[in-house]
Amino acid sequence: MKDQAGVSTNSIKLMLKGAPLYMAISPGVQLGRCIASAPVAVPQAKKAVEIPAGAVDIKLFEEGTEWTFLKNTGDGSFTLGKDDSGKPIGILQYDFTGSTTKSVPYVLASAPVNIAEGAIKMSINARSSIPMRMTFRVVDSTGQTHQYKGRITGTAQWETILIPLNTRLEHWDGANDGKIHFPIQSIVFSLPLPPGEEYKNR
Repeated sequence: MKDQAGVSTNSIKLMLKGAPLYMAISPGVQLGRCIASAPVAVPQAKKAVEIPAGAVDIKLFEEGTEWTFLKNTGDGSFTLGKDDSGKPIGILQYDFTGSTTKSVPYVLASAPVNIAEGAIKMSINARSSIPMRMTFRVVDSTGQTHQYKGRITGTAQWETILIPLNTRLEHWDGANDGKIHFPIQSIVFSLPLPPGEEYKNR
């Protein structure tokens, strides 16, 4: 049996979203118990990390690569692992609950590389279940640091960030001229507090 609103007189099922939801209830209908249930998760196809055609894998996350984790203004870790398809990945974790900085806290992970002249861009695949800002730095042969800021949307799927090496980036130290002097000697990943997250000292 249904009322004039077209819904069952025994129960009303509503899909709750971020926007307001309005429904007309027929006269005489009484509302009783309310039960909330979580949506059923829909399995997503697992995507493997792919190397673009013509690119050279610099094997940043192969076993034995000497990564260094820097707490900076937070805490956490950097470890090597494998993705769903068994390919090597790096896992950068953070914990900003004990941070006392007045600015946005962040952690760092760095590794030595040897990228010769001729490279015009770097392609980094990253994934997270929440939106993340990410900062990438490369240090050239003069000790100059070049910085590029990117972000991922938090789909839990692999997203690609392209870092240009043939254009002027934010830079400091070394030659300090905004030009990359090959070979690139190290790469640094910087992970700040994600947008919308809080920590007790902020």
